[in-house]
Amino acid sequence: MMGTISTFSRLLGRFKRDKSGVTAALIGMTMTSMMGLSAMVIDVGNVFVARRALQTSADAAALSGAALINAPTAGTAITTASNYSATSGKYNASTVRTVTMVSGFPQLKCLTSIGVSCAGSDNSNAIVVRQRTAVPTYFARLFGISTMTVTATSTAALAAGVTRPLEIMMVVDTTGSMNSGDSNCGGLTKLRCAQNGARELMSGISPTASRIGMMVFPPTASAAEAAKNYDCSTSSPAIRGYKASQNGIYDVLPLGNDFKANDNATNLTATSNIVIAMKGGCANGGMSAVGGAGTFYADAITRAQTQLVATGRADVQRVIILLSDGDATANSSNIDSTANQCKRGIDAAAAAKAAGTWVYSIAYDAQTSGCSYDSGAFKNPCKAMRDIASDPTKFFSSDGGIGSCPSASNPTTNLTGAFSSLAQQFRGTRLLPNTVT
Repeated sequence: MMGTISTFSRLLGRFKRDKSGVTAALIGMTMTSMMGLSAMVIDVGNVFVARRALQTSADAAALSGAALINAPTAGTAITTASNYSATSGKYNASTVRTVTMVSGFPQLKCLTSIGVSCAGSDNSNAIVVRQRTAVPTYFARLFGISTMTVTATSTAALAAGVTRPLEIMMVVDTTGSMNSGDSNCGGLTKLRCAQNGARELMSGISPTASRIGMMVFPPTASAAEAAKNYDCSTSSPAIRGYKASQNGIYDVLPLGNDFKANDNATNLTATSNIVIAMKGGCANGGMSAVGGAGTFYADAITRAQTQLVATGRADVQRVIILLSDGDATANSSNIDSTANQCKRGIDAAAAAKAAGTWVYSIAYDAQTSGCSYDSGAFKNPCKAMRDIASDPTKFFSSDGGIGSCPSASNPTTNLTGAFSSLAQQFRGTRLLPNTVT
Protein backbone atom coordinates (compact mmCIF):
# COMPACT_ATOMS: atom_id res chain seq x y z
CA MET A 1 0.00 0.00 0.00
CA MET A 2 2.81 2.36 0.92
CA GLY A 3 4.48 1.56 -2.44
CA THR A 4 1.36 2.51 -4.31
CA ILE A 5 1.08 5.84 -2.49
CA SER A 6 4.75 6.56 -3.11
CA THR A 7 4.41 5.85 -6.81
CA PHE A 8 1.36 8.11 -7.07
CA SER A 9 3.19 10.87 -5.22
CA ARG A 10 6.11 10.70 -7.63
CA LEU A 11 3.77 10.87 -10.64
CA LEU A 12 1.93 13.82 -9.15
CA GLY A 13 5.19 15.64 -8.49
CA ARG A 14 6.37 15.04 -12.03
CA PHE A 15 3.08 16.41 -13.38
CA LYS A 16 3.46 19.50 -11.21
CA ARG A 17 7.00 20.08 -12.45
CA ASP A 18 6.20 19.51 -16.19
CA LYS A 19 4.80 22.86 -17.57
CA SER A 20 5.19 22.15 -21.30
CA GLY A 21 1.45 21.61 -21.73
CA VAL A 22 0.71 25.05 -20.30
CA THR A 23 2.80 26.68 -23.02
CA ALA A 24 1.02 24.72 -25.71
CA ALA A 25 -2.35 25.71 -24.30
CA LEU A 26 -1.35 29.37 -24.14
CA ILE A 27 -0.09 29.28 -27.72
CA GLY A 28 -3.34 27.71 -28.86
CA MET A 29 -5.42 30.31 -27.07
CA THR A 30 -3.25 33.16 -28.43
CA MET A 31 -3.42 31.87 -31.99
CA THR A 32 -7.18 31.56 -31.78
CA SER A 33 -7.47 35.14 -30.49
CA MET A 34 -5.15 36.47 -33.18
CA MET A 35 -7.05 34.67 -35.91
CA GLY A 36 -10.29 36.05 -34.52
CA LEU A 37 -8.93 39.59 -34.40
CA SER A 38 -7.55 39.25 -37.93
CA ALA A 39 -10.91 38.05 -39.19
CA MET A 40 -12.61 40.96 -37.41
CA VAL A 41 -10.19 43.41 -39.02
CA ILE A 42 -11.01 41.91 -42.42
CA ASP A 43 -14.75 42.32 -41.75
CA VAL A 44 -14.34 45.91 -40.59
CA GLY A 45 -12.04 46.71 -43.52
CA ASN A 46 -14.50 45.27 -46.05
CA VAL A 47 -17.31 47.31 -44.56
CA PHE A 48 -15.19 50.48 -44.65
CA VAL A 49 -14.22 49.97 -48.31
CA ALA A 50 -17.83 49.24 -49.28
CA ARG A 51 -19.04 52.28 -47.36
CA ARG A 52 -16.54 54.56 -49.07
CA ALA A 53 -17.45 53.30 -52.56
CA LEU A 54 -21.16 53.58 -51.80
CA GLN A 55 -20.72 57.15 -50.54
CA THR A 56 -18.71 58.18 -53.60
CA SER A 57 -21.40 56.95 -55.99
CA ALA A 58 -24.14 58.53 -53.84
CA ASP A 59 -22.29 61.88 -54.04
CA ALA A 60 -21.96 61.55 -57.82
CA ALA A 61 -25.66 60.75 -58.19
CA ALA A 62 -26.73 63.63 -55.94
CA LEU A 63 -24.53 66.20 -57.71
CA SER A 64 -25.68 65.03 -61.15
CA GLY A 65 -29.31 65.29 -60.09
CA ALA A 66 -28.84 68.65 -58.39
CA ALA A 67 -27.59 70.18 -61.66
CA LEU A 68 -31.02 69.51 -63.20
CA ILE A 69 -33.32 70.57 -60.36
CA ASN A 70 -36.15 72.68 -61.80
CA ALA A 71 -35.24 71.71 -65.37
CA PRO A 72 -37.98 72.42 -67.92
CA THR A 73 -39.35 68.89 -67.44
CA ALA A 74 -40.28 68.19 -63.82
CA GLY A 75 -38.58 65.12 -62.38
CA THR A 76 -35.50 65.30 -64.60
CA ALA A 77 -33.32 65.66 -61.50
CA ILE A 78 -34.74 62.45 -60.02
CA THR A 79 -34.18 60.53 -63.25
CA THR A 80 -30.64 61.83 -63.60
CA ALA A 81 -29.69 61.04 -60.00
CA SER A 82 -31.03 57.51 -60.46
CA ASN A 83 -29.07 57.11 -63.68
CA TYR A 84 -25.82 58.05 -61.92
CA SER A 85 -26.36 55.77 -58.93
CA ALA A 86 -24.52 52.50 -58.20
CA THR A 87 -27.63 50.36 -58.74
CA SER A 88 -27.69 47.66 -61.39
CA GLY A 89 -27.68 48.89 -64.97
CA LYS A 90 -26.86 52.51 -64.10
CA TYR A 91 -23.79 54.54 -65.07
CA ASN A 92 -21.96 53.90 -61.77
CA ALA A 93 -23.27 50.38 -61.20
CA SER A 94 -21.19 48.40 -58.70
CA THR A 95 -19.29 45.45 -60.15
CA VAL A 96 -18.59 44.00 -56.70
CA ARG A 97 -21.95 43.75 -54.93
CA THR A 98 -25.64 44.47 -55.38
CA VAL A 99 -26.65 48.04 -54.56
CA THR A 100 -30.24 49.19 -54.17
CA MET A 101 -31.80 52.61 -53.88
CA VAL A 102 -33.62 53.00 -50.58
CA SER A 103 -37.37 53.29 -51.09
CA GLY A 104 -38.49 56.90 -51.51
CA PHE A 105 -35.16 58.09 -52.89
CA PRO A 106 -33.85 60.05 -54.75
CA GLN A 107 -35.88 62.67 -52.94
CA LEU A 108 -36.30 66.34 -53.83
CA LYS A 109 -36.14 68.92 -51.03
CA CYS A 110 -36.85 72.60 -50.55
CA LEU A 111 -34.24 73.66 -48.00
CA THR A 112 -34.92 76.99 -46.30
CA SER A 113 -31.44 77.69 -44.94
CA ILE A 114 -29.27 77.74 -48.10
CA GLY A 115 -30.42 80.99 -49.71
CA VAL A 116 -31.58 79.45 -53.02
CA SER A 117 -35.10 79.75 -54.39
CA CYS A 118 -37.19 76.61 -54.87
CA ALA A 119 -39.17 78.15 -57.74
CA GLY A 120 -39.35 76.01 -60.84
CA SER A 121 -40.80 72.81 -62.23
CA ASP A 122 -39.71 70.77 -59.20
CA ASN A 123 -40.38 73.43 -56.52
CA SER A 124 -37.08 72.31 -54.99
CA ASN A 125 -33.48 73.38 -54.50
CA ALA A 126 -31.86 70.16 -53.26
CA ILE A 127 -31.91 66.40 -53.75
CA VAL A 128 -31.11 63.51 -51.41
CA VAL A 129 -29.79 60.14 -52.58
CA ARG A 130 -29.72 57.12 -50.26
CA GLN A 131 -28.23 53.79 -51.36
CA ARG A 132 -27.82 50.48 -49.55
CA THR A 133 -25.79 47.30 -49.97
CA ALA A 134 -25.07 44.11 -48.01
CA VAL A 135 -21.42 43.29 -47.26
CA PRO A 136 -20.57 39.59 -46.61
CA THR A 137 -18.69 38.84 -43.37
CA TYR A 138 -16.02 36.28 -42.43
CA PHE A 139 -15.58 36.32 -38.65
CA ALA A 140 -19.03 37.61 -37.72
CA ARG A 141 -20.73 34.72 -39.50
CA LEU A 142 -19.41 32.48 -36.69
CA PHE A 143 -21.91 34.33 -34.53
CA GLY A 144 -24.72 34.03 -37.07
CA ILE A 145 -24.10 37.35 -38.85
CA SER A 146 -23.42 36.55 -42.51
CA THR A 147 -23.80 40.09 -43.90
CA MET A 148 -23.66 43.66 -42.67
CA THR A 149 -25.93 46.31 -44.22
CA VAL A 150 -24.21 49.54 -45.28
CA THR A 151 -26.13 52.72 -46.17
CA ALA A 152 -24.82 55.94 -47.72
CA THR A 153 -26.75 59.21 -47.94
CA SER A 154 -25.78 62.29 -49.93
CA THR A 155 -27.46 65.68 -50.12
CA ALA A 156 -26.65 68.10 -52.95
CA ALA A 157 -28.13 71.48 -53.78
CA LEU A 158 -28.00 74.29 -56.27
CA ALA A 159 -25.34 76.83 -55.33
CA ALA A 160 -26.36 80.30 -54.35
CA GLY A 161 -25.30 83.35 -56.36
CA VAL A 162 -23.88 83.41 -59.86
CA THR A 163 -23.29 80.52 -62.21
CA ARG A 164 -19.90 78.86 -62.21
CA PRO A 165 -17.24 80.61 -64.33
CA LEU A 166 -17.41 79.33 -67.91
CA GLU A 167 -15.95 80.09 -71.33
CA ILE A 168 -18.67 78.97 -73.77
CA MET A 169 -18.29 78.64 -77.53
CA MET A 170 -21.50 77.92 -79.42
CA VAL A 171 -21.04 76.12 -82.75
CA VAL A 172 -24.22 76.52 -84.81
CA ASP A 173 -25.31 74.67 -87.93
CA THR A 174 -26.35 77.28 -90.51
CA THR A 175 -26.87 74.91 -93.42
CA GLY A 176 -29.98 75.28 -95.57
CA SER A 177 -31.96 72.70 -93.57
CA MET A 178 -32.12 75.18 -90.68
CA ASN A 179 -34.60 77.21 -92.75
CA SER A 180 -37.22 74.46 -92.53
CA GLY A 181 -40.06 74.74 -90.05
CA ASP A 182 -40.14 73.14 -86.60
CA SER A 183 -43.55 71.88 -85.48
CA ASN A 184 -42.27 71.63 -81.88
CA CYS A 185 -41.44 75.34 -81.89
CA GLY A 186 -44.67 76.98 -82.92
CA GLY A 187 -43.92 76.66 -86.62
CA LEU A 188 -40.80 78.84 -86.45
CA THR A 189 -37.83 77.88 -88.56
CA LYS A 190 -35.23 75.68 -86.91
CA LEU A 191 -32.76 78.55 -86.97
CA ARG A 192 -35.22 80.96 -85.33
CA CYS A 193 -36.00 78.39 -82.66
CA ALA A 194 -32.27 77.93 -82.07
CA GLN A 195 -31.89 81.69 -81.70
CA ASN A 196 -34.70 81.78 -79.16
CA GLY A 197 -33.00 78.99 -77.27
CA ALA A 198 -29.63 80.72 -77.29
CA ARG A 199 -31.22 83.84 -75.80
CA GLU A 200 -32.72 81.62 -73.10
CA LEU A 201 -29.23 80.33 -72.34
CA MET A 202 -27.75 83.82 -72.10
CA SER A 203 -30.58 84.91 -69.82
CA GLY A 204 -29.68 82.13 -67.42
CA ILE A 205 -25.93 82.64 -67.04
CA SER A 206 -23.87 85.23 -65.24
CA PRO A 207 -21.92 87.84 -67.23
CA THR A 208 -19.76 88.42 -64.17
CA ALA A 209 -18.58 84.81 -64.20
CA SER A 210 -18.97 83.64 -67.78
CA ARG A 211 -18.29 84.64 -71.38
CA ILE A 212 -19.85 83.34 -74.56
CA GLY A 213 -18.78 83.34 -78.23
CA MET A 214 -20.14 81.96 -81.49
CA MET A 215 -19.04 80.02 -84.55
CA VAL A 216 -20.97 78.78 -87.56
CA PHE A 217 -20.65 76.16 -90.25
CA PRO A 218 -20.42 76.27 -93.23
CA PRO A 219 -17.70 78.90 -92.78
CA THR A 220 -18.18 82.39 -94.13
CA ALA A 221 -16.05 83.88 -96.91
CA SER A 222 -14.37 86.52 -94.72
CA ALA A 223 -14.54 88.32 -91.40
CA ALA A 224 -16.62 91.03 -93.09
CA GLU A 225 -19.10 88.42 -94.28
CA ALA A 226 -19.16 86.80 -90.83
CA ALA A 227 -20.18 90.18 -89.41
CA LYS A 228 -23.42 89.98 -91.40
CA ASN A 229 -24.53 87.40 -88.82
CA TYR A 230 -24.76 90.14 -86.19
CA ASP A 231 -25.83 93.29 -87.99
CA CYS A 232 -29.33 94.68 -88.26
CA SER A 233 -29.65 94.35 -92.02
CA THR A 234 -31.22 91.60 -94.07
CA SER A 235 -27.97 90.79 -95.88
CA SER A 236 -26.91 87.15 -95.78
CA PRO A 237 -23.20 86.31 -95.54
CA ALA A 238 -21.33 84.73 -98.42
CA ILE A 239 -20.03 81.30 -97.48
CA ARG A 240 -17.14 79.03 -98.41
CA GLY A 241 -16.75 75.27 -98.51
CA TYR A 242 -14.71 73.26 -96.03
CA LYS A 243 -11.57 72.88 -98.16
CA ALA A 244 -8.42 74.21 -96.54
CA SER A 245 -7.60 76.19 -99.68
CA GLN A 246 -10.90 78.08 -99.42
CA ASN A 247 -9.86 79.74 -96.12
CA GLY A 248 -13.37 79.80 -94.72
CA ILE A 249 -14.03 81.71 -91.49
CA TYR A 250 -15.79 79.78 -88.73
CA ASP A 251 -15.38 82.54 -86.15
CA VAL A 252 -18.30 84.92 -85.86
CA LEU A 253 -17.97 86.40 -82.37
CA PRO A 254 -15.17 86.06 -79.81
CA LEU A 255 -15.77 85.34 -76.14
CA GLY A 256 -17.57 88.24 -74.49
CA ASN A 257 -19.85 89.06 -71.58
CA ASP A 258 -21.85 92.07 -72.79
CA PHE A 259 -25.01 90.01 -73.32
CA LYS A 260 -26.37 91.27 -69.97
CA ALA A 261 -25.65 94.48 -68.09
CA ASN A 262 -25.12 92.63 -64.81
CA ASP A 263 -25.99 89.42 -62.99
CA ASN A 264 -29.35 90.76 -61.83
CA ALA A 265 -30.48 92.08 -65.22
CA THR A 266 -33.76 90.59 -66.36
CA ASN A 267 -33.30 91.56 -70.01
CA LEU A 268 -30.52 90.94 -72.50
CA THR A 269 -28.54 93.91 -73.81
CA ALA A 270 -30.12 94.79 -77.17
CA THR A 271 -26.90 96.35 -78.54
CA SER A 272 -24.76 93.28 -77.83
CA ASN A 273 -23.55 91.64 -81.04
CA ILE A 274 -24.30 88.14 -79.82
CA VAL A 275 -27.79 89.18 -78.75
CA ILE A 276 -28.34 90.69 -82.21
CA ALA A 277 -27.04 87.46 -83.80
CA MET A 278 -29.66 85.58 -81.81
CA LYS A 279 -32.48 87.83 -83.02
CA GLY A 280 -32.79 89.69 -79.75
CA GLY A 281 -31.50 93.14 -80.64
CA CYS A 282 -33.33 94.36 -83.73
CA ALA A 283 -36.22 93.41 -85.98
CA ASN A 284 -34.02 92.48 -88.93
CA GLY A 285 -30.66 90.79 -89.16
CA GLY A 286 -29.15 88.08 -87.02
CA MET A 287 -27.79 84.74 -88.14
CA SER A 288 -28.70 83.46 -91.56
CA ALA A 289 -28.92 79.83 -92.72
CA VAL A 290 -27.37 80.21 -96.15
CA GLY A 291 -26.39 76.64 -96.85
CA GLY A 292 -24.93 75.39 -100.11
CA ALA A 293 -21.81 73.62 -98.85
CA GLY A 294 -23.32 70.68 -97.01
CA THR A 295 -22.73 69.72 -93.39
CA PHE A 296 -19.32 69.11 -91.83
CA TYR A 297 -18.66 70.05 -88.21
CA ALA A 298 -15.33 68.45 -87.27
CA ASP A 299 -13.23 71.47 -88.23
CA ALA A 300 -15.62 73.85 -86.48
CA ILE A 301 -15.27 71.84 -83.24
CA THR A 302 -11.49 71.89 -83.57
CA ARG A 303 -11.52 75.62 -84.25
CA ALA A 304 -13.76 76.25 -81.24
CA GLN A 305 -11.36 74.34 -79.00
CA THR A 306 -8.39 76.25 -80.41
CA GLN A 307 -10.05 79.58 -79.70
CA LEU A 308 -11.09 78.58 -76.18
CA VAL A 309 -7.50 77.68 -75.36
CA ALA A 310 -6.03 80.74 -77.06
CA THR A 311 -8.41 83.40 -75.72
CA GLY A 312 -10.11 81.80 -72.73
CA ARG A 313 -9.15 82.35 -69.12
CA ALA A 314 -6.86 79.61 -67.86
CA ASP A 315 -8.70 78.99 -64.59
CA VAL A 316 -12.19 78.75 -66.08
CA GLN A 317 -14.10 75.72 -67.36
CA ARG A 318 -14.16 75.61 -71.19
CA VAL A 319 -17.42 74.60 -72.91
CA ILE A 320 -18.36 73.78 -76.51
CA ILE A 321 -22.04 73.59 -77.50
CA LEU A 322 -22.67 71.99 -80.90
CA LEU A 323 -26.09 72.34 -82.52
CA SER A 324 -26.65 70.18 -85.62
CA ASP A 325 -28.65 67.33 -87.10
CA GLY A 326 -25.37 65.38 -87.12
CA ASP A 327 -25.62 64.23 -90.73
CA ALA A 328 -22.18 65.25 -92.03
CA THR A 329 -22.23 64.67 -95.80
CA ALA A 330 -20.28 67.44 -97.56
CA ASN A 331 -19.45 66.41 -101.12
CA SER A 332 -16.07 66.39 -102.82
CA SER A 333 -16.52 69.87 -104.31
CA ASN A 334 -16.69 71.36 -100.80
CA ILE A 335 -14.29 69.24 -98.75
CA ASP A 336 -10.79 67.85 -99.25
CA SER A 337 -11.73 64.33 -98.14
CA THR A 338 -15.27 63.04 -97.97
CA ALA A 339 -14.32 59.98 -95.88
CA ASN A 340 -15.66 59.38 -92.35
CA GLN A 341 -17.11 62.84 -91.80
CA CYS A 342 -19.26 61.92 -88.78
CA LYS A 343 -16.42 59.91 -87.22
CA ARG A 344 -14.10 62.88 -87.69
CA GLY A 345 -16.55 65.03 -85.76
CA ILE A 346 -16.55 62.50 -82.92
CA ASP A 347 -12.73 62.45 -82.95
CA ALA A 348 -12.54 66.27 -82.87
CA ALA A 349 -14.85 66.31 -79.85
CA ALA A 350 -12.80 63.57 -78.17
CA ALA A 351 -9.66 65.71 -78.50
CA ALA A 352 -11.46 68.66 -76.89
CA LYS A 353 -12.73 66.42 -74.08
CA ALA A 354 -9.25 65.05 -73.48
CA ALA A 355 -8.07 68.64 -73.00
CA GLY A 356 -10.66 69.17 -70.27
CA THR A 357 -13.40 70.90 -72.28
CA TRP A 358 -17.02 70.01 -71.63
CA VAL A 359 -18.66 69.22 -74.97
CA TYR A 360 -22.44 69.52 -75.18
CA SER A 361 -24.36 68.41 -78.27
CA ILE A 362 -27.89 69.31 -79.25
CA ALA A 363 -29.26 66.96 -81.90
CA TYR A 364 -31.78 68.79 -84.05
CA ASP A 365 -34.02 66.24 -85.80
CA ALA A 366 -31.10 63.79 -85.92
CA GLN A 367 -31.88 60.51 -87.64
CA THR A 368 -30.56 57.01 -87.04
CA SER A 369 -29.47 56.63 -90.65
CA GLY A 370 -27.29 58.92 -92.75
CA CYS A 371 -23.60 59.87 -92.54
CA SER A 372 -23.31 58.32 -96.00
CA TYR A 373 -19.54 58.83 -96.24
CA ASP A 374 -18.95 56.84 -93.03
CA SER A 375 -19.10 53.09 -92.54
CA GLY A 376 -20.51 50.57 -90.09
CA ALA A 377 -21.86 51.93 -86.82
CA PHE A 378 -20.84 55.46 -87.77
CA LYS A 379 -23.53 55.71 -90.48
CA ASN A 380 -25.77 57.16 -87.79
CA PRO A 381 -26.16 60.93 -87.22
CA CYS A 382 -27.93 60.37 -83.91
CA LYS A 383 -25.08 58.21 -82.63
CA ALA A 384 -22.57 60.80 -83.80
CA MET A 385 -24.27 63.52 -81.77
CA ARG A 386 -24.48 61.23 -78.73
CA ASP A 387 -20.80 60.33 -78.98
CA ILE A 388 -19.77 63.96 -79.43
CA ALA A 389 -21.23 64.83 -76.01
CA SER A 390 -18.87 64.43 -73.05
CA ASP A 391 -21.40 62.23 -71.24
CA PRO A 392 -25.13 61.43 -71.42
CA THR A 393 -26.12 64.45 -69.30
CA LYS A 394 -24.55 66.71 -71.92
CA PHE A 395 -26.55 65.29 -74.82
CA PHE A 396 -29.79 67.02 -75.78
CA SER A 397 -32.29 66.33 -78.51
CA SER A 398 -35.25 68.11 -80.06
CA ASP A 399 -37.08 64.77 -80.07
CA GLY A 400 -38.33 65.30 -76.54
CA GLY A 401 -37.57 61.71 -75.58
CA ILE A 402 -40.14 60.25 -77.99
CA GLY A 403 -38.58 60.50 -81.45
CA SER A 404 -35.88 58.56 -83.24
CA CYS A 405 -33.04 60.18 -81.30
CA PRO A 406 -34.19 60.77 -77.71
CA SER A 407 -32.10 61.95 -74.78
CA ALA A 408 -32.89 60.00 -71.62
CA SER A 409 -31.11 62.50 -69.38
CA ASN A 410 -32.60 65.62 -70.99
CA PRO A 411 -36.11 64.89 -72.30
CA THR A 412 -36.80 68.40 -73.58
CA THR A 413 -39.44 68.97 -76.24
CA ASN A 414 -37.82 71.79 -78.21
CA LEU A 415 -34.63 73.81 -78.55
CA THR A 416 -35.77 76.55 -76.17
CA GLY A 417 -36.23 73.92 -73.48
CA ALA A 418 -32.85 72.38 -74.29
CA PHE A 419 -31.02 75.68 -73.90
CA SER A 420 -32.95 76.49 -70.73
CA SER A 421 -31.89 73.15 -69.29
CA LEU A 422 -28.32 73.91 -70.33
CA ALA A 423 -28.41 77.14 -68.36
CA GLN A 424 -29.70 75.15 -65.41
CA GLN A 425 -26.77 72.73 -65.67
CA PHE A 426 -24.32 75.62 -65.74
CA ARG A 427 -25.45 76.69 -62.30
CA GLY A 428 -23.13 75.47 -59.59
CA THR A 429 -23.97 72.57 -57.31
CA ARG A 430 -22.60 71.63 -53.90
CA LEU A 431 -22.73 68.82 -51.38
CA LEU A 432 -24.36 69.66 -48.05
CA PRO A 433 -24.48 68.00 -44.63
CA ASN A 434 -27.35 65.53 -44.56
CA THR A 435 -28.74 67.33 -41.49
CA VAL A 436 -29.26 70.68 -43.22
CA THR A 437 -32.83 71.95 -43.39
